[in-house]
Amino acid sequence: MNRLEGKIILVTGSTSGIGLAVAERLLSKGARVILHGQKPEEDLPASVSELLADSTKARYIWADLGDSSAATELPHRASAMWGGLSGVVLNAAVAFHQDWLSVTPDEWKSVMAVNVLAQLLVAQSSTPYLRDSEGSIVVVSSTNALRVNKKNLVYDSAKAALNHMAKAWALELKDDRVRVNVVMPGGVDTPMLESWLKEYSGSELGAAAVLQEGRDSGLIAMPEDIAGSILFLLSDEARWVNGAALVVDGGAYLEG
Repeated sequence: MNRLEGKIILVTGSTSGIGLAVAERLLSKGARVILHGQKPEEDLPASVSELLADSTKARYIWADLGDSSAATELPHRASAMWGGLSGVVLNAAVAFHQDWLSVTPDEWKSVMAVNVLAQLLVAQSSTPYLRDSEGSIVVVSSTNALRVNKKNLVYDSAKAALNHMAKAWALELKDDRVRVNVVMPGGVDTPMLESWLKEYSGSELGAAAVLQEGRDSGLIAMPEDIAGSILFLLSDEARWVNGAALVVDGGAYLEG
């Protein structure tokens, strides 16, 4: 029995990377998916446009999650497409790499607006629909919620806050039979990681070298490697998993 068939899932930040891999896998399992991104539909890459070709299975919403009102409205817009929500994957995020001594209040607010506040607002607005469906939220965090990198304080702090919020949501929603769980990837070969590595290494060549070394050593995952854990937590197979924070990094965290 396919435990995802017929479910209606909103996946934020799903035009590339982990979010796109999750959307593709959900569609292959018979779920209906609302993809989300920060570009108009006409500007989406071909890989996303192909998924949207069958509007009975996949739809798209363009929304800037840095705008609180847009974040609040996103679940309502998604629910209106097929009359409800069975699950939400909170995957959208922005990276930020900078010496902590030079971080400005506006930069802090900008990152936290997307990586923390928007997550709260989407979860709040999703809750009535998830109560009706006894659905599930899966939060895509990071192993950086547990450990830190140099020049990464704002992002790391945001992910730590997100982990704690998700645990609180799991407690608050437990009696409503709505589950909330966290997946914490390590390094994943995505446009966000590539952009971060360019800043970290100082050049495109440096970033490419680090990425290749990570791929060769098995320390950097492909988005598909993370998607399976997220699908499991969304499915009825995980009906007794609630408030969990799952490290999905191929064991890299074991080496400190």
